Amino acid sequence: MTMSKVDEVFNLFSRSRRWHSAGEIAGWVSLSESAVRKILNFLAKFDLVEYDRKKETARAALLGRKVHVLK
Repeated sequence: MTMSKVDEVFNLFSRSRRWHSAGEIAGWVSLSESAVRKILNFLAKFDLVEYDRKKETARAALLGRKVHVLK
């Protein structure tokens, strides 16, 4: 998996503050749900997204929204 795919997933959250499912995200970025879950876990580790592992949904965290503003 490349950093560009991680960036692609992260950048999806710049357009919306709502919750998105791993399946929905997987369809947008042409990755498997398993790969998207790994990316979401990584982004959540650094507080860039809020990731509900039980529901497999995520949205931009406060820090993630601030990073998008800086871009």
